[in-house]
Amino acid sequence: MQKITGIEKIKLDNDVNVIALGEAKYGAGRGTVSSVTVALGTGIGGGIYVDGKLISGFSGAGGEIGHIKIEKDGKLCGCGQKGCFEAYASATGLIRECISRLIINKDNEIYRLVKGNIYQVEAKTIFDAAKLGDKFALELIDYEAEYLALGLGNILNIINPEILILGGGVSQAGEILLGPVKEKLKKLGA
Repeated sequence: MQKITGIEKIKLDNDVNVIALGEAKYGAGRGTVSSVTVALGTGIGGGIYVDGKLISGFSGAGGEIGHIKIEKDGKLCGCGQKGCFEAYASATGLIRECISRLIINKDNEIYRLVKGNIYQVEAKTIFDAAKLGDKFALELIDYEAEYLALGLGNILNIINPEILILGGGVSQAGEILLGPVKEKLKKLGA
């Protein structure tokens, strides 16, 4: 690596750990003692920063919060296990839930936006339809918010960080998703 970059000391790590470190030192977590960064996208990744250090665990797999179990014998996750946070609250999980509902219900804005090709649904499609007030999409937002609150509540209760930082494509939905998540977190006592 030194030959390529000209830099003598190089460290490699998991992408979300690097994001978490950057947020803790220079971003949203700057000036805090502890932060958890959660990347909500195709999957769910996490980086835990406490007392000036990333918590990566014994074998480097610490912070893999996407694989916290939130449903006993639940939906199959990409990791091969069932009931993972990621299987429900990632963009992939939300899209999978949307498609399963679209097979039954075609009278909604999402179906119109994808012109009937339900396998073209993206998380953004769902959020765009929800912002238009579509009831079907808003029910999916509620589904997503419920599972996000469940997973994030577990993280907050276990780590008790000063700040929780959300990033990734799903977080870009903004208040239409984050508002309901905050309300559900309050009900969970997190």
